[in-house]
Amino acid sequence: MANIGRPRVFQNPGELESGLNDYLQHCEDSGEPKTITGLCLFLGLSSRAALDDYAGRDGFGDAVARCKLAVEHGYELRLHGDGASSGAVFALKNFGWSDRRELDHQSSDGSHRPPAAQVVVTEADIQSILDRL
Repeated sequence: MANIGRPRVFQNPGELESGLNDYLQHCEDSGEPKTITGLCLFLGLSSRAALDDYAGRDGFGDAVARCKLAVEHGYELRLHGDGASSGAVFALKNFGWSDRRELDHQSSDGSHRPPAAQVVVTEADIQSILDRL
């Protein structure tokens, strides 16, 4: 059966890792901030979804995760720098970060009730109560 669709930009995870390293070096040399779209453009991908598609291919999952982690790291560093960090906060929220405290009120059985207390009363306890009456 003939191959259909656009040919892969990367034939193996090593090529993707190499492209990531080149992108990171480019950002360091140029001072350009690391972004997902910047990474995709640098790698020759046509969309962010194309990068996500590689994650589902055999052997590429770790390489794609490392790409995203490198970009996330750049945003995290911006939180510690001088100047406005609201853009970095927004981007990190898209990576699953949260700037609010989240409390889980659900108990281990899936309900919102506290577990029932078990009270053990011995015959000696009962006798002690009866003796006081």
